[in-house]
Amino acid sequence: MSKIFAVFGATGQQGGSVIDHVLGNPLLAAIYKVRAITRDITTVKAAQLRDQNVEVVHGDADDRGSLNAALAGVHSVFAMTMPAHRPSTVEQAVEAELCAARNIADAAQTQGVAFFIFSSLLSPTALSHGRYTRFLPAEAKARAEQYIRGLAFPEGIAIFMPAYFMQNFVAAPFMPLLPEPGASASTTARWTLTSHLPPSARLALIDVATDSGRFVGTILANPNRYRGKTVCAAAGQFTIPQVAAAMAAATGKDIGYRQIPLDEYRAAIPPFVAEFLPDGLSAWTEFGYYGTDSDRLITEALEDLHGSLVTTPADFFAAHPPKLE
Repeated sequence: MSKIFAVFGATGQQGGSVIDHVLGNPLLAAIYKVRAITRDITTVKAAQLRDQNVEVVHGDADDRGSLNAALAGVHSVFAMTMPAHRPSTVEQAVEAELCAARNIADAAQTQGVAFFIFSSLLSPTALSHGRYTRFLPAEAKARAEQYIRGLAFPEGIAIFMPAYFMQNFVAAPFMPLLPEPGASASTTARWTLTSHLPPSARLALIDVATDSGRFVGTILANPNRYRGKTVCAAAGQFTIPQVAAAMAAATGKDIGYRQIPLDEYRAAIPPFVAEFLPDGLSAWTEFGYYGTDSDRLITEALEDLHGSLVTTPADFFAAHPPKLE
């Protein structure tokens, strides 16, 4: 009999990638029956999952009753939480996301889940030795991971730790791509990717919508090996000028990079992230996304994919070129 593998965030980038990989991998598909857990089972994406013979059930991280029902009979879980932007203070936002993660983990333990995979991040506060303290989504996930590691699951837990999303360069204005005066999509004028980071700073990157499943699938295929371990999921570490060069190659435009003052960068990005995103970017690039040993940890995770190729920035922007308007 197949083991039920429950996936949170099933209609999003991480969960969707995990489901696609399990369904497309004959070995995993023979072992696991996927159960997609989502707040809203009426969405187009939920319907598409049902069309793939995926069981879709309602589960709200703020509602323990719905979680208990959603996790009944489940063997393994992939869990993730979303940043909480609605609370009025950073502390409230951290607590809201932490509470959601605790609810999922507690319900999983109550329902007898054997193996628990959690999508986490390192604490920038700890990473930077207290220098950068405001990146709230990572702080929430790091605290949640600490809590989850204290719970007992029969086959243990594993941590999936995705790098900075390549999608953030095209789907969100977190590093504005600005034209020089007179530039447009039809001209050859120069465009400039901007942030407060120095040109030499390196940032770990992942195509989260494509490659999350590759890394999580490796964990699922050999849970005993990854018990208690963290998988540092990234294509590598890249400078922002390298990202700009990949954008230029994909668009045929002259795209460069310019470092701007921190205050100017904060003013150029959406207010809801201006308070905390610069701290995260600074911590990750100054101290290493996964710490001082980031290159080795990334290489080990890539080697564990056994030849399965991940998406490079050049691959990603060729498939998803930025819109220059």
